[in-house]
Amino acid sequence: MTERRYVRDLGLGTHCRVIFRQERGRVVQFTVQVEVFEKDWVPVIRFDTAHRFAHCDRYRADGTVVKHERLVVTDFNDALDPRLARRNGELGNMVQRVSERPRQAEVVKHYERLNAELGYEFDLFGIEHPRWLEQNVPNGAVVVMQTDDPDFNKWALKLTRYNGAARKPQPPVVLVHVRELKRRKSRIAKIEATILPARKRA
Repeated sequence: MTERRYVRDLGLGTHCRVIFRQERGRVVQFTVQVEVFEKDWVPVIRFDTAHRFAHCDRYRADGTVVKHERLVVTDFNDALDPRLARRNGELGNMVQRVSERPRQAEVVKHYERLNAELGYEFDLFGIEHPRWLEQNVPNGAVVVMQTDDPDFNKWALKLTRYNGAARKPQPPVVLVHVRELKRRKSRIAKIEATILPARKRA
């Protein structure tokens, strides 16, 4: 069994901790935990397989679980799929659920959404390409997403430097430049449709 661990910054004082274990190319355990910094890094929302099934825990500020819900998946690889996370609305929650910070400029919100989107694509890529991850990302490293947009790249590096001040000891930082994304395809395997008759006007 191989284990990979890394951290992705989501916003100022907000990061995502990713841990997954694989056997023969399949995910057998995982933890994806969003944390905010309030004197220390504390969890806000956590996806994991601690009870042998995929589930989501939401936390209060004191660290107690306020909600525990099971994810409707049987394959742990699917549970980590970013498209599934978006379907459940969790991706937006992860970026927005950060200790009541003030409203930010639209460009920063765009960068946060893009950063989260690329980060989840990277999570999926790492699961599908564990050898590349092992060769390029040391365990415990901070992964910084980069694109062809120099302004976004500067924002992402500034974010990592800001959050890095709260990390002891300082972990290695890896710049991951996303050069190209494949076109998305539908995951629907079976589909049906029913046409309802038009209602007659009174």
